[in-house]
Amino acid sequence: MSPPNIFSVLLSSTHAAVAALAEEVGQKPRELAEAIAAELANDPLVAKADVAGPGFINVTLKPAAWTGALRAVLNARNYGNVGTRRFCAEVLGVPHAG
Repeated sequence: MSPPNIFSVLLSSTHAAVAALAEEVGQKPRELAEAIAAELANDPLVAKADVAGPGFINVTLKPAAWTGALRAVLNARNYGNVGTRRFCAEVLGVPHAG
């Protein structure tokens, strides 16, 4: 069993969303991605936000973002729920059989 590769799906989805939004607002995808990245860089949980290619946004989160998310998951009342465990496994890249 291997961890799911959700990152390739997220990258494709993010670019598709930026491209669609850019068309809707009349901007080039890269220009819109740069504006979004500039706003993301102001977030206290974002270490950096860079634009690559024609409109991909690469976001690096600070450790506090991950620890806060993990703390919320572990404190959730329904952590024992199979769907919650599967979601956590996919996000954290841990194999899950349930």
